[in-house]
Amino acid sequence: MDLRKTKMNKQLRTILNFNELTKLYHEAVTILESEKNKSDELKRTKSETVFVTLLRQQTKLQIFPNFWIGKRNVDIFIPNIRIHHSRANFRGVVFEIDGGVHNEEFKMKKDSYLFEHLAELGIFVKSIANADINSNTVNSEILKIIRMPRLQSRERKRLMRDIYLSTICRNFHLLKKNDLFSTEVEVFIQKLGETFEN
Repeated sequence: MDLRKTKMNKQLRTILNFNELTKLYHEAVTILESEKNKSDELKRTKSETVFVTLLRQQTKLQIFPNFWIGKRNVDIFIPNIRIHHSRANFRGVVFEIDGGVHNEEFKMKKDSYLFEHLAELGIFVKSIANADINSNTVNSEILKIIRMPRLQSRERKRLMRDIYLSTICRNFHLLKKNDLFSTEVEVFIQKLGETFEN
């Protein structure tokens, strides 16, 4: 969801500047990670580690492993890329490195919700099976990434703002218990949260 399409964009800038929003997001992530660590969901697989290492060695892009977007922690997020795919424009790419559990119905349903949310934010998703992580696959993906145009700094900032707000809004019930918000911010986030589908 691009906030430019809502009437709340100006109101947001008067309540929270980008640096304050970034700080709030990182505080929220600390809380989310402490909750998820209880369930062991945040451990990175060997395939993810290999992929991230090779990406970092062969590109100069900013790469975020285990990055929170909405209610989920994605495996790998690269925000600086612009992708045109199937008549749609995307800002940023998420790589999901999936094991066999992702073929089970409950996990497929969770993944479809994640992919829908990422599409709403205009983020491209690429799923790669753990078994397919080898030098050929990684090199092929890296070559594609290297050739892709980059986001301008204003576009990247807008993308990050949308991700931060989405994550805060979609986890508001959990974050509210931890007194992260001033009253004015809390009211605004509640209103904005109504525009995001839970």
